[in-house]
Amino acid sequence: MKMLTIAISSTLLALGSAHAATSSKLVDEMEDYVRDLIRAHPEVIGDKKKTQAREAMVNNAGQQRVFELTEDEAKLLRRRKDLVKDTDYRATLEKMKALHSKDPEINFLIKYAEQEKIKSAEKLLAYRLMMLNYAQAAEKVAAHRSKIMHIILKKYADYKAAKSKPPQSLHDLELPQECEKFVNSKGKKVDWIYIGHLGPQLRTDNSHIVLIEPEPNGDLRICGMDNGQVTRFQNNSIEGAINKLLETIKKDGVNPNTQQVATNTTSASLMKVMKKIALYKDLYNNKLPNSLNDLKIDEADKSYTDPETGEKTPWIYLGKSSKIQGSDGVKIIIAAPKAHQKKRLAGLSNGKIVLLNDDSIAPLLK
Repeated sequence: MKMLTIAISSTLLALGSAHAATSSKLVDEMEDYVRDLIRAHPEVIGDKKKTQAREAMVNNAGQQRVFELTEDEAKLLRRRKDLVKDTDYRATLEKMKALHSKDPEINFLIKYAEQEKIKSAEKLLAYRLMMLNYAQAAEKVAAHRSKIMHIILKKYADYKAAKSKPPQSLHDLELPQECEKFVNSKGKKVDWIYIGHLGPQLRTDNSHIVLIEPEPNGDLRICGMDNGQVTRFQNNSIEGAINKLLETIKKDGVNPNTQQVATNTTSASLMKVMKKIALYKDLYNNKLPNSLNDLKIDEADKSYTDPETGEKTPWIYLGKSSKIQGSDGVKIIIAAPKAHQKKRLAGLSNGKIVLLNDDSIAPLLK
């Protein structure tokens, strides 16, 4: 321990004797912090020896002025007074947690900062380390999100090349499991905002946006372009246009006489059922199955899953007996047993999946 303190003595000497006395307390806390970090996550030191790794981490913090204090701050710290406003501390901690970083160093720092009975020196150290590490952690998260978006865009491009049109939904693509959903700031998996099927609604200089993160990463919003590029926009420069487009889509709604396609709120299970129905039609001269029991459907896909409660309820299968159709003759052949946020999922006889305003479809399903 003492060896590490001596290793950054040059940093402390530059602060003056009064500062050095108090700063050494922060150094001691940092040494304890680093020791516990390496004990919990030995993988963070790589090929280095523990002593070398500890020294490097403490020295780096010293070079970043983590241990510097003014005379007034030093006096307050000696009296065990908090040097960080609780509102600032909490906001910084929540911002760090919202990244949902998989970096073990960041996760350890968050746990350290969340201690119930944290001492004033520990709190100051945690705050400064969070401030120091946030930008780099956010960049790593952004890079990971961009990588996932590149994978989706490659699938999107392959689909367009094969079908000569963009997919109506991301469920038309065979995406790896980690790409199917976006993990938001609360750690919840939510749908991407996919607008590729709508055409060039949000244009850029040389392309248009087809895929959008549901929420920004700090001040940035990562979007996928029709030309395969992933672009980071300043969120305040694009958020208004995104919200306006989403509001327009929501306002227009869907009714049984249209074929507006459901985007990412489409149930993956219903998509799988519809593919089974399409296969059945191919095998039996375009005839619909009499019931879903005629299909080899996975147990998990036989029922609609309520997004809020997780409750499973069998799909409403209308099949060839359906009386619900649009002016173009396209029938609704299957529907969700209940609505979610006033919208109801349904599958059409042409293979598409739509979202219907529940007040327009519910009476017809009784």
